[in-house]
Amino acid sequence: MDGLQVAQTGEHLPEALPQVAWEGKYDPNQGYITYATPSPVYSDTPDNPKKILGLRRSTFIVVVILIIAVIGGAVGGGVGGSIAVKKAYDPQRQRDIVDVGPVGNGLHRAPATDGSLQLDCPNLDSAQLAINTKSKQYRFNLRCGIDNPSPAGGKDITVLIAYTLQDCLRSCAALNDQAEDLGVSCVGVQFNADLGVWLQREGGNCWLKREITGALSTGGNNHVSGTLSTE
Repeated sequence: MDGLQVAQTGEHLPEALPQVAWEGKYDPNQGYITYATPSPVYSDTPDNPKKILGLRRSTFIVVVILIIAVIGGAVGGGVGGSIAVKKAYDPQRQRDIVDVGPVGNGLHRAPATDGSLQLDCPNLDSAQLAINTKSKQYRFNLRCGIDNPSPAGGKDITVLIAYTLQDCLRSCAALNDQAEDLGVSCVGVQFNADLGVWLQREGGNCWLKREITGALSTGGNNHVSGTLSTE
């Protein structure tokens, strides 16, 4: 049938056609002929990409990811640093352990003035420890939980800070190397691992003894007596 036809059912409804621009051209032999030229359709193509805030969409996404990563790293680093500082200045943590070991490149940590030092008592009880100096070897008999108080009217040679029992004994031995020049000799030591307590009370935790006349048992494992062996 010629002319305009109208479909009666839904399945024959006209479909949406792409937008086109109609142009015409006259041909004397065929009459007026019309034909359609599709209008350009703009899409996200390499020649005409979509942009967000003046940036290509892919570039914008990369920028957003980098910003999130930088912010996340800064926040995480700040929180981690705060926790580390809090632990470093926690008084209870400082009392738990005193670390005076090397930190690398020949450097050592600053001397501690608080906390407890390592002392292997009661395993050191009745043991003998040898200390070598430039001139000779000195042997000390150890007793855990034994104090050697100064005799009535007597005084210790001195009290000093020692971070290990070996350092305390070495001080006694080194003094004996110079006994003739100093006019005094060391017969033993008293070492206490409670550095903070005795540093405040008496200025140190290692006592060099000029004489030992008695032994007082305290039953504790935080201090040890070292008596110079005469054998």
